[in-house]
Amino acid sequence: AKKEGDHYLIQGTKIIITAGDHNLTENIIHAVLARTENAPPGIKGLSLFIVPKVRVNADGSLGPPNDVNCGGIEHKMGLKGSATATLNFGDEGKCQGYILGQEGQGIQLMFQMMNEARLGVGLQGFAVGNTAYLYALKYAKERIQGVEIEKMKDPNAPRVAIIKHPDVRRMLLTMKTYAEGLRALIYRTAYYADLAKVATDPQEKEYCENMIDLLIPIVKSYSTDIAFRLTEWAIQVHGGYGYCGEYPVEQLCRDVKITSIYEGTNGIQAMDLVGRKLSMKKGALVMGWMKEINEFIEKHRAHPTFGPGIAQLEKAKNILVNVSMHFAKVAAGGDRLYPMLHACLYLEMFGETELAYLLLHQAIIAKDKVDAIFQKAGAVSPEAQAKVVEDNADAAFYTGKIHGAEFFVNNILPQGQGKSSTILSGNKSALMIPEMAF
Repeated sequence: AKKEGDHYLIQGTKIIITAGDHNLTENIIHAVLARTENAPPGIKGLSLFIVPKVRVNADGSLGPPNDVNCGGIEHKMGLKGSATATLNFGDEGKCQGYILGQEGQGIQLMFQMMNEARLGVGLQGFAVGNTAYLYALKYAKERIQGVEIEKMKDPNAPRVAIIKHPDVRRMLLTMKTYAEGLRALIYRTAYYADLAKVATDPQEKEYCENMIDLLIPIVKSYSTDIAFRLTEWAIQVHGGYGYCGEYPVEQLCRDVKITSIYEGTNGIQAMDLVGRKLSMKKGALVMGWMKEINEFIEKHRAHPTFGPGIAQLEKAKNILVNVSMHFAKVAAGGDRLYPMLHACLYLEMFGETELAYLLLHQAIIAKDKVDAIFQKAGAVSPEAQAKVVEDNADAAFYTGKIHGAEFFVNNILPQGQGKSSTILSGNKSALMIPEMAF
């Protein structure tokens, strides 16, 4: 970027730009990072510019083209409704850009947008994954194939919907609990963002901002990784038809994959969590999160229904804390590569623990709600309660929350122990193997 009067002349290329060029609007305004003359090396030398595709006159009308040209459209596996473009700026030396802030503030200003953008990508991934789950659920209720397991030896047994089969039910409940947990994670992070804007108490404001900084890489990375798995499981539930274009789940699988890549790859998010967020403000972010979890555990430790699930949550939380301390010890000893080697695995553990907390929180509320419905209906026996769940949508909703939380803490959350063993093993094969030996 070269200063010229009240603007800068921009020259360079941007690649893989979502909706980078199209004719849906009269103009397109690009945010561009560029290096000014005599700027220092590294990210400190980057500045942020506003660059219109078409110049804008003083009266707001459109002027001549601004020397921003599309160099090509990417051919992608999914997201085909978006014109993902390569953009060339200033091929003829006539591209004008206008600086935002001051020279050298580019990265600082860009990161003001990143939290919201990464929250949005996490939401995008979750939305696609949840849609895949709903398609799979609908298909499983309609697709008739096979007989119930108990009647397999009966040649006259009626064929049933595949939702009756245990493995299909396992996949569906896995999808349901992940989807509902991710929704809660995203909403809770957005809730902290809203509170941070309106809080008048400086301590409350700082706490909310800390939680946002801590949870954003988990929202972006964990949500989108799991979303891809949700679409994969949806294809599996559909069987061969899931692999065919006449059903929508294969497209959802292709479309959602980009969410783990753009706005910072999920590997970068994990490195941000382990390399920056754990130690930020002398550990205040993690300490605040632990305080919230610990208060929840103490409040519900003796819950008559979810006490065992609370114990599982406490165990997972302690395992996560132990791994966090191990990372700190290893890094203090001068080995900064090993924590980065296992950053993604650590982020998965963090995401699973957070989802378990949120799902248990929902389930405790749901238990009170459904018990009130049963009491009002006079449903005391299991048979009577089952009939209420069948006839009452609210009762079915709350019952789903209860079963989902119990499933997650007993089938998914304990997997963190194996991940912890992997991290604590000290194995560095991926770091030690020579490049020629791959």
